Amino acid sequence: MPRVITMLQTDHRNVGVLLKLLDPSMSKLAQEIPADFVPILDIMNYMTRYSDLFHHPMEELVFKKLMERDDNPSPLVATLIAEHKFLGEKGGQLINRVRNVVNGFESHEGRLAPERQDYAIALGRHMSREETEVFPLASKLLSDDDWAAIERGMVARADPLFGIGQEAQYVTLYDRIVSAAR
Repeated sequence: MPRVITMLQTDHRNVGVLLKLLDPSMSKLAQEIPADFVPILDIMNYMTRYSDLFHHPMEELVFKKLMERDDNPSPLVATLIAEHKFLGEKGGQLINRVRNVVNGFESHEGRLAPERQDYAIALGRHMSREETEVFPLASKLLSDDDWAAIERGMVARADPLFGIGQEAQYVTLYDRIVSAAR
């Protein structure tokens, strides 16, 4: 398995944990009324600052190289790239709404639960398509030279929540994740 794919799959597993906390239908934390929006804000900070800015561009390097090797995945790859844009926009809108609630500018009155759920479902489906369709195809078609070129094009960034050297702003969220897993 290429190292890049392993890194992307690790990110997907980690994001899956966060989506369970974010989706009100999947989590006690997310069902609390009134909800504790600080961990939700932390999750969305992670999603918009790490996933959107580092993870998705890494995937798009794989997509680009895959399209150079095979035209067949082009429609799927185009869809996934469009979904990256859509998810980035939706994530940006959701984090702004959550910030407004946390800062007292907006009352949530349950309106954020459907938005959180929609975002979590869309991202979960997106990751599933990558895992089941694109990653296996890329593993099969791309050469060692292709993977080396992808790695050279990547922007190095340690995972600020799940990685070594965890950033201070994510310590409380990480502790919640560990507590929820017990």
